[in-house]
Amino acid sequence: MRLSGTLSLRSLAVGTLAFGTLMALAAAPLASAADGHRVALHGNGQLTILAADGTVQWQRPWGGIHDLHVLENGNLMVQQGPAAVVELDRQSKQVVWKYDSARPAGEPGPRVEVHAFQPLENGHVMIAETTRQRLIEVDRDGRIHHQVPLRVDHPHPHTDTRLARKLDNGHYLVCHEGDGVIREYDAQGKIVWKYAVPMFGREAAPGHGPEAFGNKVFSALRLDNGNTLIGTGNGHSVLEVNPAGEIVWQVKQHDLPNITLAWVTTVQVLSNGNRVIGNCHAGPGQPLLIEIEPKTKRVVWTLDRFDDFGNNVSNAVVLEDPLQASFHPPAEFRDQLGDYRSPLEFPDGRRVQNAQQWQQRRQQILTKWHDLMGHWPAPVDDPQLQILSTSARDGYTEHRVQFRWMPEQTTNGYLLVPDGNGPFPAVVTVYYEPETAIGQGKPHRDFALQLTRRGFVTLSIGTTEATAAKTYALFYPDLDHATVQPLSMLGYAASNAWQALANRADVDANRIGIVGHSFGGKWAMFASCLCDKFACAVWSDPGIVFDEQRPSVNYWEPYYLGYHPPPWRRRGMMTAKNPARGLYPQLVAAGHDLHELHALMAPRPFLVSGGSEDPPRRWLALNHSVEVNRVLGFENRVAMHNRAEHSPNAQSNAVIYAFFERFLGER
Repeated sequence: MRLSGTLSLRSLAVGTLAFGTLMALAAAPLASAADGHRVALHGNGQLTILAADGTVQWQRPWGGIHDLHVLENGNLMVQQGPAAVVELDRQSKQVVWKYDSARPAGEPGPRVEVHAFQPLENGHVMIAETTRQRLIEVDRDGRIHHQVPLRVDHPHPHTDTRLARKLDNGHYLVCHEGDGVIREYDAQGKIVWKYAVPMFGREAAPGHGPEAFGNKVFSALRLDNGNTLIGTGNGHSVLEVNPAGEIVWQVKQHDLPNITLAWVTTVQVLSNGNRVIGNCHAGPGQPLLIEIEPKTKRVVWTLDRFDDFGNNVSNAVVLEDPLQASFHPPAEFRDQLGDYRSPLEFPDGRRVQNAQQWQQRRQQILTKWHDLMGHWPAPVDDPQLQILSTSARDGYTEHRVQFRWMPEQTTNGYLLVPDGNGPFPAVVTVYYEPETAIGQGKPHRDFALQLTRRGFVTLSIGTTEATAAKTYALFYPDLDHATVQPLSMLGYAASNAWQALANRADVDANRIGIVGHSFGGKWAMFASCLCDKFACAVWSDPGIVFDEQRPSVNYWEPYYLGYHPPPWRRRGMMTAKNPARGLYPQLVAAGHDLHELHALMAPRPFLVSGGSEDPPRRWLALNHSVEVNRVLGFENRVAMHNRAEHSPNAQSNAVIYAFFERFLGER
């Protein structure tokens, strides 16, 4: 399983919900923090996971720590002794992986301590080593793949570093406790930013409790706005500083009513924007964790468990359900339907009132769109998936495969199968070519690889030849005489990929989903809406409705919904001199939009992983699918997570993987 999860900005909930029938899923509640938060922490010689109601879910005796991660597979990553990093199996509570910085080659060396580590997206682990004054990235076999030298002005094995994190841009944000400085290093070790924690005109005072004072910084997070959030250690405060080093927000020792901050350790930003502060060495009567609303600094939750966990809770992680917020639109879009025509209305004006009527209306919508786009050829019942070559990988097997995805055409792709016994859930990944999804392309687009590391069989496919020819899609029967819109034919090809997976003994045919980004997002959307065999789907920033102001939401192109025989219109925005042709302008003139296709998913769940092309206002279209699901008696079937950029990132992908784990996970 992939080593992943982060301590602060992207903490992940432990485990997955069981998969059952659609009705059972609809009745299953989301993880709730109604009584508090699920929390992983260390205190009084115990590693502990608390349920939201405060009961102990998991516990194991353990020595002191300075860093803690809950991995997406439910395991814990902690330090063992002064210099080893280990992964603890959640079920057996035994060590299943270890790297010892004190004895990297099996022989003792200088005194080295480890106070920070981080599981990375590529399966490696970043470790901060004192004395050697470096960051290293190691694989599961203990091989060092990269190292970054650190600057330390006041060297000491115990204080060279505290928490350190690798950033999305490949840099490293390192807290140097002994120096009282946070430094940002690039991949070669060049310092590109630093911030010295201020003393505010005070003299240093010894000790660990509220009476002590200094600048022994413990933690730092890079926020989405580019600022840095800092837990100042014995500075008794939390600071937010901008890139110029100016303090733009802070919480001081006595700012919170009836709360005294002592050694401020971890800082965490929740999905709702609230901030969680670790309060160590504060003594009896003081909370160990404090959640505040940043604008008002109002305390909304505390963890008051001094009697259970003592005065030395250095590390704690609030375990959020990464999907929790995705099923709920922002207040401004809640229950708003925009100008989209309701899919619940029959052509004669009647409104769907129950599930039986919806089945009639659904068939009308599906038939209408197939009439408009062109009907699919007969399905390929036996795609004849052939294995061309096989490579053993860490935790899975990679097969290069070929199968029939069109009546007279085969394609090559990659089948990734996790180690272990099936049947497994499975996901089809679609893109311009199949290599990106298996980890050979741009960052954060390796959906097949990451899902396989989470226990899914994946089939990665793409339009390699058409992409090279800049025709991108599939044309039936051929490019010059297409009778089906190319985007619809992509959906047809994906339905045959579903069949190729469903025919395998190691795949559960009832648990097959599909995911794609951008071009692949359009492909995944049409495939899952038009083929109800897909149990669920994720569409990453395709542009989920027509939007002629966005050049990437270009459904008018001849390789999507604007097919016409070559020579094609010049690619780009529609103009008077370069208008759309084919079906697309007819769809718009008749008032059709893609929310009608979204409704065909109900009650199957889908997630829009929105970026620049699918901002929160897309809820105006998605709310129509929410309405359809409510008629059917379902909630929490339509989800959207938003990021600013078109490209996926670690946070958006964590939501994608949690979505598949929830809806395709173990029965």
